[in-house]
Amino acid sequence: MEITRATTVGEIAAEFPATARVFEKHGIDFCCGGARALFAVCEELGQSFDGLKEELLAEVDQDHGRTPSFTGATMSEVILHILTRYHRRLWQDLPRLAGWAEKVLNAHGARHPESVPAMCALVRELRAHLEPHLLLEEDILFPFLQRRECTAAAGRFPVSDTSDGTLLEQLGAEHETVGTLLRQLREVTNGFTPPEGACNTFRALYSGLLELEKEIHEHVHLENNVLFLKARRIPV
Repeated sequence: MEITRATTVGEIAAEFPATARVFEKHGIDFCCGGARALFAVCEELGQSFDGLKEELLAEVDQDHGRTPSFTGATMSEVILHILTRYHRRLWQDLPRLAGWAEKVLNAHGARHPESVPAMCALVRELRAHLEPHLLLEEDILFPFLQRRECTAAAGRFPVSDTSDGTLLEQLGAEHETVGTLLRQLREVTNGFTPPEGACNTFRALYSGLLELEKEIHEHVHLENNVLFLKARRIPV
């Protein structure tokens, strides 16, 4: 795929997953904001299109194809990867990080009233949004998409259901909410930078939240810009 001014950020990240590292570095939203053209993003940030394009291509060359692309995969293959690579980890990380956040609040909330209580509230809210979201995908969306793909592969048109698009829209909106919470969390934690003299739990929490942000960005990108696009292309 050639990267042009009209190529969207989501298309680039889907075809060349290694470019996610460049987008993260420049604070470019490639998951929920993946529909924006790269040139428009550069203009918005006051960045050189040619310079950013060169940086993206250099990252692709350096990656040597080690980071797999799922643009040519089946929906079932994408779903399996999402479940094993992202969902499994989220089910472990969310309660662990929430527990650490409560400990940090109890130990350091009074000393850092400008940041710690808000941080803890955002971690609670993030978990409260994500866990039901994961269940909705695992129990309803993913099995439905796999059945739909099997039906289409057998040469039959799947039965149209007006709720199909509604469910994808709902999950997309939930992705937007999670993205907003992550941005607020980054802001209130000063980019996940622990304060001077922070204890080990405090430092481990902020390090874990930084990694969680990266994981969720990749996860949401894979759903919004790969899986959901494949779902919408199945004839009805």
